[in-house]
Amino acid sequence: MQQLRKLPMLTKRILLIVLAVFATCYANAQLDSATLSKDIYYQKLNKLNQEIPIFYNQAVKQEIQNWLKTPKQTAQLLGKSLYALESFGPAFDSLGLPKYLSLLSVVNSNMNAQYVNPENGASGIWPLTFSTARRYGLVTNSYVDQRRNHQVSTRAMTAYLNDLEQIYQDWHFVISAFYAGPISLNMAIRKAGNTLDYAKVHEALDPKQRVSLEKFMALVYLVNYAIDHQITVEKFQILASDTVCTSIALGLDFVATKLEIKKEELRKLNPDLLQAVVPIITNCNCFLLPLNAVAKYREMRSEIELVEQIDTMLTVDSLQDLSLIEAEKPKVSPTGVPKKVETIINNELIYYTIKSGDNIGLLAKLFDCSITEIRKWNNMKNNMLYAGKKLKIYVPSNKLAQYKSINTMSMSQKQALARKK
Repeated sequence: MQQLRKLPMLTKRILLIVLAVFATCYANAQLDSATLSKDIYYQKLNKLNQEIPIFYNQAVKQEIQNWLKTPKQTAQLLGKSLYALESFGPAFDSLGLPKYLSLLSVVNSNMNAQYVNPENGASGIWPLTFSTARRYGLVTNSYVDQRRNHQVSTRAMTAYLNDLEQIYQDWHFVISAFYAGPISLNMAIRKAGNTLDYAKVHEALDPKQRVSLEKFMALVYLVNYAIDHQITVEKFQILASDTVCTSIALGLDFVATKLEIKKEELRKLNPDLLQAVVPIITNCNCFLLPLNAVAKYREMRSEIELVEQIDTMLTVDSLQDLSLIEAEKPKVSPTGVPKKVETIINNELIYYTIKSGDNIGLLAKLFDCSITEIRKWNNMKNNMLYAGKKLKIYVPSNKLAQYKSINTMSMSQKQALARKK
């Protein structure tokens, strides 16, 4: 009797599992030609004359229908899409890439410069992984993350897509390779029997890795046919701005005060400046200002920079040891730059090879920095060190040889030096 009572619940569970599997297969299945001939969304997409061939399955159809159910949010989405086509399209055109690829900034991040992909840490509007950003010349450190800079990251993005196209020579593969990563895509290709039929490769991808192409195709439909569904575009705008540069480190809040503009406005325009500081690092000493404040900044630039120059406390030689500064109340220069940051941004990068017996506390003391900084500079999730690996360390330019010599010291020499500090 007891077993009979349990049977209905077990049966229900089995049925639910079967239904879930069926629903997943149905959602991702390619539709047959008879179904496609009656599918209004597919028929409309098929009429478009564009370089990127149509990819269509039940998941794409579902994405379109979901967006059509929320006209207000879709109107905002379309506003961002048209902005992307207008603002980023020329960069794609310059490399002979389809302008529609600029929609990936909306699909993958909703045009949010501060977006971070929880799966792989990719950041920015496209978004780009740390390794890809560095490969294409973007600065990514504790103070600047150019993945969040619209203009610079777009140049890296277009170069990366151009390289992917040279490898795969198929836009469906390219879009998936960008989102899932070439390694994951290549694994899916092998899993699908080394086929060049993208539809089969798509099924071999992890479900989370399929969404970029599916949402992209759904967005292409909406951009072209929103009017057929009585959806009007809600205009999307970013504050009109222009690029200005500085020859010294400047705090954004200080600049905002001097120019009498909103601090929040200036920070929002420069999401790539993680510490709200314009550093003196090659190709990073420029920033965006609201268009109506550019002329005033150019008039006042000498005056703004003079404030810093007359402050003798800012010279590296006159600063205290960083470990001592950390223990005190943070000091700020006249231009709104924390003293500790001021020191770092005038430093140079060296590499230290980890030796057996090293620990992160010892190295922080030897290189006059904090444990937190070492972790940030090297994207470390914990304090573990592995012999043979190289660490990035920023040190004062005028003491470069002194810090480089630590790399050749024995453990006893390092411990003796640490005791003196």
